[in-house]
This record gives sequence, structure tokens and C-alpha cells, in this order.
Amino acid sequence: MNEAIGHFMQALRSIPDRNPTTLIPPGSDQPQLTANLMGIACHQLGRLADALVCYQQALTLKPHYSSALSNRGLALMALGDPEAARAAFQHALQLQPDFPEAHANLGTTFQEQDRYAEAEGCFRTAIKLDPHFARAWYNLGLALQAQGHYTEALQSLRQARGLDPTDPDAPLAESLILLLLGEDAAGWPLHEWRWQVEGVHPHGHPQPLWDGGDFSGKTLLLHCEQGFGDSIQFIRFVPWVKRKGGTVVVQCPPALYTLFLTMPGIDHLVTTAGTLPPCDLQAPLMSLPHLLGMTRATLPRSTPYLKMDARCPPFFQQQSIPPFHLKVGLSWRGNPKHKNDRNRSIDPHRFSRLWTLEGCTFIGLQKHPSASDLAAFAGCHRWIDPGSRLDDFAVTAAIIAQLDLVIAVDSAVIHLAGAMNHPAWVLLPKVPDWRWGAEGDDCPWYPSVRPFRQPRIGDWDAVIDQVFLQLIKKKKGA
Repeated sequence: MNEAIGHFMQALRSIPDRNPTTLIPPGSDQPQLTANLMGIACHQLGRLADALVCYQQALTLKPHYSSALSNRGLALMALGDPEAARAAFQHALQLQPDFPEAHANLGTTFQEQDRYAEAEGCFRTAIKLDPHFARAWYNLGLALQAQGHYTEALQSLRQARGLDPTDPDAPLAESLILLLLGEDAAGWPLHEWRWQVEGVHPHGHPQPLWDGGDFSGKTLLLHCEQGFGDSIQFIRFVPWVKRKGGTVVVQCPPALYTLFLTMPGIDHLVTTAGTLPPCDLQAPLMSLPHLLGMTRATLPRSTPYLKMDARCPPFFQQQSIPPFHLKVGLSWRGNPKHKNDRNRSIDPHRFSRLWTLEGCTFIGLQKHPSASDLAAFAGCHRWIDPGSRLDDFAVTAAIIAQLDLVIAVDSAVIHLAGAMNHPAWVLLPKVPDWRWGAEGDDCPWYPSVRPFRQPRIGDWDAVIDQVFLQLIKKKKGA
């Protein structure tokens, strides 16, 4: 039977457009098992619709087939239907209450909807049934982290790592908690696991990885690997790299090119669309703290390290802003593709309380805001929207340089304000990204940035209330 299934899997791979259920042999002694395995193969190949067909055939042959139900739930999850997935997992558990994988899968549906306490309960049940279930320990760690239980989360992630040392997800998640807690010496080495995580694309540069030592007489390529904010944050290390000797080449996205021209220590700056000169070594920007042995105590705090391009014209020259008005820049959304964007971005309608403040002019720093977003500012009498001009971060930097204050969520805008040493307030969820620290009203990466933190998960109104009161104080002191 196993040999036959192997042949069917091979056939599935060689006939990509064929209905996989036609590959199930009519004389099989366990056709429901074959259909279930074919569904797994389809899922692994990304053929989710075919996987659902296979699982349904398995369930038609054996209606109480809990494994096929659970697998069907996984396919539904991948298709973005957590409610239907949850129903499949719950049905599987009704048939087989001691099914640890189904308990863990059910937990992931709660996790996807930010119902972390319920997810935690599911993962704990799965672990009770199977204490060696590494993936359940990993997901338990994520659920605990999302609730702010960092010590317990680290314990769970380390348990997962011990049970499956080859899985990169657990050490990467552990690194982010360590960095959040300021344990950089332990966190940065573990952060290198990111290149082995599914969905993280290899950077494609064939040169050997720089080891952080002297590279005199050689050329080192530094390249951006993730979002704009990450690149702005980590470009600060270029002068420390340059002290190691040799020639420094930086490759960045086109939107950062003009901005990065103001960064000292770069010998050659090219964009991702440009032609690279010959390079002997390479290093991703986010690996530099690890390669340089940087910790929170030795972190370069020399700001500003980026500034406005002198060629950018004054933005407010044509704007009639009353004298003594505070010019306040606003950014309410980060990259929508970020996995935690739903927690770190804010509906701009929540800012409406600020419109009642006298003596403030608000300037949008959001690139290409939607019509729905702009509707939130209908009641703001002092509002300027340059969003259509913000395709280049040099333009954004020019506008920021002429503001009194930037108020933004965790996004590239707040990184830019911090890199320019410009007064800024960052609005953070209860469980923030690692770079902002778990608590406190300062930021080790950016001395000019003040955090405003949710007191409870999801409580943005309390954050806006804090901002409102502090704006009043700032206006009085202006």
C-alpha cells in the first residue's frame, strides 16, 4: 500500500493539471487513507482546492475520519476561512477528543483572530495529550507572547527548540522576545535563524557573509532585506562598518536612494534595479548588530544620521498656516503586508478628538491615503494632505524637517523621524514590536522618539487620550 501511495504522489507531481482524486486506485484496500494522503500532497504543492476535493472524498468514504477533517480545516485556514476551519477542527474533536493535532489546529484559528487566551487553552490541551508536540509548544509561546507573558513564552519556545532543533521558527520567535527585553547578546545570534524560515526569501547575493572583521582592500556589499523602516533603522551602522576598512557598497530600494545619499560612510550607493560593482563580501543590514557585537549598552546613539536633502524645496512656502500654530505630522498605518499590521495600525477616525484642539495644523505623512482614510479628516479645519507626493523618502524627510512634531504608529515614518532626531511620538500596541522595548517612555534606538503605549490590548482610545493631553501641554509651552 505504501509503495502504491508513493507512485500516486509521483503521478500527482508529474500531472499538475489533473484532478488528484482520479489517481486513487479503484481496488485500494483503504481508499479513504489514500484520498487523505493525496490531499496532504496537494496542500504541500499549494493546490488547496484540489486538497479540499481529496479530503471530501476521504470523508465521503469514511464520514467519521477525524484526520481528514483536521486536514480539511488546515486547507480552509490556508484559504482564509478561519470560521469554516474552526468548525472542521471542532467536528474532528467531537469524533476524537484525544486528538492533539486537532486541538493545536483549533488553537491557530483563535490565534488568527487575536483570541489568544482561547488559543493558549487549545495548545495546553494538545501538550497535555502529547508532551513532545514541538509545534504546540511553539504556538503556545506565540500565544503567551501576544498576551505579554514574556517569561513563560520564552520557556515554551525553548521547549519547542529542544524537541525540534531543526525548526527555525522557535529560535527566531525567541530572538524577538529577547530583543524586546533588551537581551541583545542572546537575541541577535538567534535572529540569524530568519533566513531558514519558510516565506523569508533568500537575498540572492552569492558573496561570502562578512564575519564582522577587518576587510581592508576588499569591497563589502550591505543590502536591505526587509521593510523601509528596518532599512532606515539599520543604515546607522554604516560608519561603524566603514571603520573596519575597505570599500562599502549599499544597495537599497529606489524610494530610499536620495535619502541614503545623506548617510556618511557609503562609498557607492545603488538601487535594487541598478548594477552592482564587483563585491568580495556581503552582509544584510539587519545582521550588522550581530556581526559588530552591538548590544543595547553599546548601541550607536549618534543622531541625526539621516537628514533632509538640501535640494528639496521648503514644503510650507505655499501654505497659509497661522503664526504660532503647531505643525503636527500624522501617520496612522504601516505596511499592510506586515503580519502584525492589524495590531499596530490605527483607523484615522480615532484621531477625531484631536481636531478640537486650537492652534494645531495637521499634516498627513501617509503615502497615498485611501478615500476612507481621508474622510476621517473631514471635520479637521487645519489639515494638509501631501500624500500624493510621498513616493520618495527624501520628500518625506523634507516635510518632517519643517514640522514641530511627528505622531505616527510603528512605521517607516517614525523611523525616519527618529533617524533625523526630530521630535516624534510613536503610538504602540500593548505588545509592541521588539525595537520599542516592553515598557518605558523612551526609546534606546531613537532619543527623540517618545512611546505612547496601550494600557490594555486593543485600547487605542486610551493612547489618543494621552496624546490629546500632551498636545495641550506642548501647545501651552510653544
